[in-house]
Amino acid sequence: MKKQLLLASMALFCVTGMAQSSEAGYPVGNWQNCEEDGRYCVDICIDREMDKEYMTYCGTITIDDQQTNKHVCEGSLIYIGRDVDNNGMSTDVYNFEIVNGENKRGSIGIRKMLNNKPDQGNRTKVQIVSVTGDFANHPAFKLEVYSVGAGNGAAFDPTPWVVNDKELMEALKEGVANGYSLKGFGNVRQYINAHAKLIPGQPKYAKCKAANAINIRLTPDARSQKLGELPPGTTLYVADEFNGWCKVHMFGKQYGWVSLNVINLTNTPSNNTILSSQQSLSFTGPAIVDGNLAFMGISTGEQATTMKRKLVEMGFKDTSTRNEMSVEGLLNGVKKFIVIQQSKDGRTGSINVYDRNGYTLTKAKACFNTVLQELISIYGKGTYSANEDYYKVYEINVGGGKVLLDMHDADELSGDSGYYEVSVVIR
Repeated sequence: MKKQLLLASMALFCVTGMAQSSEAGYPVGNWQNCEEDGRYCVDICIDREMDKEYMTYCGTITIDDQQTNKHVCEGSLIYIGRDVDNNGMSTDVYNFEIVNGENKRGSIGIRKMLNNKPDQGNRTKVQIVSVTGDFANHPAFKLEVYSVGAGNGAAFDPTPWVVNDKELMEALKEGVANGYSLKGFGNVRQYINAHAKLIPGQPKYAKCKAANAINIRLTPDARSQKLGELPPGTTLYVADEFNGWCKVHMFGKQYGWVSLNVINLTNTPSNNTILSSQQSLSFTGPAIVDGNLAFMGISTGEQATTMKRKLVEMGFKDTSTRNEMSVEGLLNGVKKFIVIQQSKDGRTGSINVYDRNGYTLTKAKACFNTVLQELISIYGKGTYSANEDYYKVYEINVGGGKVLLDMHDADELSGDSGYYEVSVVIR
């Protein structure tokens, strides 16, 4: 590692506001507590690249009890993602799951801090700000942990010494100029170009640049489960970045990943930016969850009250009355009224999804065909049980359940209203 790059990176280090850090990706490097006579020795080693064999782990954590000379914990780390504030904006707390830590599990949240101990030189510090699971009350996690090195040879990651986008871009450009291989940024030149026009410190949005909608994935992997789609021209807030992928805020507490290859980054949200209260959802999620037919990835084996709570967390509005459990919100870009039928044992008996307003026949057909293609992509092909211009029913058998797509005249009694409804029933 060239000395001038290290010095430049260290000189750039500063303290930024904790509410909305804009650093790309989590801090990478080696951190150890430096108390020579302390009881516990904590060693955190984080790499931006995931384990090549398992494609999961990005680091290790080791805690030694120096009085007994035994491991308290020796586990692998999986990057979970950043914390977000009440507005869904990312903070500078990075969370890692601890796996197989001496048969214990949990997670830690760390924050990079400015070193305030002169005897530690220019080293950075990580503060462990949250601990869950089997490690929640362990005294070892209360120690200060300082950087003891990062990067080697041609492989270089500047993030231990930089905090914000401006600093990061300067370090990356200098790294490229000096011939370093920069880990964890995908195609680093593409990364630099994608961020070049952004205003440092301002929120970032991912905008679909393709002619068709692009896939939003569960994890930063093209083989990962599809959670939804980002339509052309639509923007989503970028909460995090990892190895050529952007973590986007979909709705409520739901996040997904889109590839940097198919988006443009911008500081300006489009007029149809999808935010929590405005999210236009689709029938995303697996067809079967826990052996039961699922609606939007939620098992119908769940209690009806749990189904309603999870839909509200996605961004739907609770419209329940004393006699009916229901939510309302945008589904496929159209306001829908969703009634949750409760079975005798309290589980979700069926989901009934209705339009709030009737369509003309032409628009009803278009809506029917759009929803049909999405349902088939999730639940598989079915058959028509009725097929006329004014009345259509498409049935899909899924395990022991059934999905029904229905288009009928809005005035079911007279049949001559001229307006049509499109509904979905999952039972």
